[in-house]
Amino acid sequence: MKIGKKITIKANSKQELDNIIYQFILENPDVEFEHVLLLKRNIFCQAKWILKIEITKI
Repeated sequence: MKIGKKITIKANSKQELDNIIYQFILENPDVEFEHVLLLKRNIFCQAKWILKIEITKI
């Protein structure tokens, strides 16, 4: 991983996204990052959780 690298994670539920984040933190304990959490809906009113991460320190 490089500093400034941007990662986008999409999930169908908040719990699924939490599990992905937890696994990411366990695999990369020394990485610091900034994040933005979004909830978007498409034209069919289906919700999708989106997490955008930017690596700030390794």
